Amino acid sequence: MNFLAPLFLAGAAAVALPILLHLIRRTEREKTPFSSLMFLQPTPPQMTKRSRLENLFLLLLRCLVLALVAFAFSRPYLQQAIAPPVQKTERIRTVVLVDTSASLRRDDLWAQAKQRAASVLRAAGAADEVALVVFDRQPRVLIDFTRWTGSASTERANLAVNLIESESPSWLPTHLGSAMMRGVELLEEKADAQLRKRLVVISDFQEGAKLDGLQGYEWPKGVEVRLEQINPRTPGNAALQLGAELASGSGTTDGSIKVRVNNSTDAKRDQFRIQRSDAGPGAEAYVPAGQSRVITLAAGTNSLTATNGLKLSLAGDDQAFDDSLFIQTRRQETVRVLFLGNDDPKDSAGLAYYLGRAFPETRMRKVELLLRPASAPLTAADLKDAALVIGSTKLTAPQAAWAKQALAAGVTVLLALPDSTSTEAIGTLLGRTAPTAADLTSNYSLFGRIDFQHPLFAPFADPRFSDFTRIHFWKARQLSTNGIPGARVVAAYDSGDAALMEIPAGRASLFVLTSTWMPADSQLALSSKFVPLLSGLLDYGRARQSFARQFFVGDTVPLPTNGVAGALVVVRPDGKRETLAAGAPLFVGTTEPGFYRVEGLSEPLSFAVNLSPDESRTAPMAADALSNLGVPVKLAPTTLAAAPKVDPAATLMTAANELEGRQKLWRWVLLAALAIVLIETWLAGRLSFGAKTA
Repeated sequence: MNFLAPLFLAGAAAVALPILLHLIRRTEREKTPFSSLMFLQPTPPQMTKRSRLENLFLLLLRCLVLALVAFAFSRPYLQQAIAPPVQKTERIRTVVLVDTSASLRRDDLWAQAKQRAASVLRAAGAADEVALVVFDRQPRVLIDFTRWTGSASTERANLAVNLIESESPSWLPTHLGSAMMRGVELLEEKADAQLRKRLVVISDFQEGAKLDGLQGYEWPKGVEVRLEQINPRTPGNAALQLGAELASGSGTTDGSIKVRVNNSTDAKRDQFRIQRSDAGPGAEAYVPAGQSRVITLAAGTNSLTATNGLKLSLAGDDQAFDDSLFIQTRRQETVRVLFLGNDDPKDSAGLAYYLGRAFPETRMRKVELLLRPASAPLTAADLKDAALVIGSTKLTAPQAAWAKQALAAGVTVLLALPDSTSTEAIGTLLGRTAPTAADLTSNYSLFGRIDFQHPLFAPFADPRFSDFTRIHFWKARQLSTNGIPGARVVAAYDSGDAALMEIPAGRASLFVLTSTWMPADSQLALSSKFVPLLSGLLDYGRARQSFARQFFVGDTVPLPTNGVAGALVVVRPDGKRETLAAGAPLFVGTTEPGFYRVEGLSEPLSFAVNLSPDESRTAPMAADALSNLGVPVKLAPTTLAAAPKVDPAATLMTAANELEGRQKLWRWVLLAALAIVLIETWLAGRLSFGAKTA
């Protein structure tokens, strides 16, 4: 038998107390009554010492109680053979998220990230499951659990480390929230209930990181999150960003350029200089830490044409990854709208009157309206730079020929139908028999169905702008589309008849409006929808439509494919050429900052791509930013600790505690002591009662 607390056995020495008490106990002398002493005064009884023991059984019970109590407090247990402790290996499923966004281009952050990742990967046990994911704007799985477990245990870490060594920081922004949710998805896929699930995130955790998706996300139970934060040697960062006019794709009227300089809150520098790639003057910028300044650069020699951009650089900053700004704006361009008709532009009852007011001059575009009546001869110069041809169906033969030539050149043509008897121009432009038309007999017609998927009506798809029911058409025509291949009804009246249809014609489209916008025919010209509809028609068929020139890394760039024959080629900033599929409407390869050039149009176009402004916000995010979103973050330890060394003495002590805890002999000893106390109490009472009666 062994004891967990053998020192309590020393309490058995208290057994001597009852013996001592018995030996020094004093008792009164026996009283013998004498009748002759009744007249004497009483004197206090004298005590005598007893040097011999009486009631030995009672004494033995009392000593036994004390001994049992001391024995119980020593926590005895019966010794059993203890098997050598089995090392219990905990199986861990880990997803390692490594940040590869643009902010990792600072100092040696990427080297630190690779070192941390390698440390985590090499610390994994043979029974563990590990997945490696890199992320910037989107997470990307480098190695999943299946590949990890399918590799030899001695080669797994080297395989993952080699994969992370082959990576490098991108120019894309940081979407931390979506990466963490992707990591949780991997952890939850076919997870064994006995596996411990852990998410390790290696990042600089800069405040510009997107946490979208974590708000309201219910974090699963049992998923541990450990943050491995890496920090640059030199804190602080200043960034050069677009001003409001440049961000909107336009520029100032005087040619000056406004840019914004932001300085982080932990910056040590506040004096900077803006330099430019052309011969224009630069500017000094004083920006204290945590503040921003708008700097205006005077107009330079760079005209910022469709193929000529301007690069600005910020000097004086310790972190250079976001110190370049690429600017490609559009100067105001002049486009032509050719109207074929005899209307007086001053007559409010005609078509031309409203056309002259439907294209206001803006900073980006000036529309020149050319009125060509039937008596005026058309020249080749009239069609040059024409973006839209408008006319009624009552066109002369020369006018119809010019409209057909415009379609062949990729220019959109809109024909309004003033009556049901003049559809010859439609047949002439399409090269087939003219369709038939009839007047609608209702008092008025309304728009009943509109195809908001069509690019012309897509800007009105929002419920705030999609109400066309207030536009009345007093005079409308029913146009037969039989025999017109490819005709698409873009908008229809409440009767189901076509109000506006698109007919493909070569490289462009012919739009036919079965009414007009003259006040006698409809309320279209007086509605708020008229100007944006004509503006959409103006851009619809142009090879150089309202093409944005400023984008951020990762943005999707819409391409001006209408009226373009063949495939477009995009030349990247590094000179590499990417050929797109014919008719591809989008370019998704904006993977680095710089100037991109689009070839295959009537003339080349360029657009500028810059780093996302959020990526320049490099100060560390708030310590509780993730925990406030419900993420169970463990701040310490920040690295995966190795398995602790096992102390044999501590292991034996633990086993002894477990053995004693299962036996619990002290309870039975205390019960025995309590039973003896009850017997002693009863016996002491009997002996005392017997002495008195004697």
